[in-house]
Amino acid sequence: MKSVACWLAIGLLLSLTACVTRSVPTELTNCTYPDSPRTPAPEFICNKSIDGYPVTVLRVSESLNRSVRERIEAVLQSQIQQWTQTWSLEWFTSANDQSRAFDYLQTRLTDEARVVRSRMSPKSQLWLLIGLPMSMETLEAETRAAIQYLNP
Repeated sequence: MKSVACWLAIGLLLSLTACVTRSVPTELTNCTYPDSPRTPAPEFICNKSIDGYPVTVLRVSESLNRSVRERIEAVLQSQIQQWTQTWSLEWFTSANDQSRAFDYLQTRLTDEARVVRSRMSPKSQLWLLIGLPMSMETLEAETRAAIQYLNP
């Protein structure tokens, strides 16, 4: 009887050791939600780089009385507006070129910007990773070419 109990104890010990040492890869890392620092978050919350999207930004939508789809669209449009405003002013000095760049960028970014990742935090904040599938340098060159074409 003692030998059976001994073998059972050894088997249980080996089983527990196997469970402790086995690592299971998951999407969750040491990253946590900014609004819920004790809750593990997906990697994109902390590491905003993602293949195929050289320009990314992490945005949040507070819990509102709107659907998730409406919240996503509002945040995406807000980011497009912010990029359009910032880049048209940074890249051009004349008011005429800035206005044309604004119009061009508004259309281009509306076509190209995407929500590439999203996740709801435990506190109902919607975290969105918004990306562009081109570098800022490429977008700037395209914008400058379009503005030159529009300026006779």
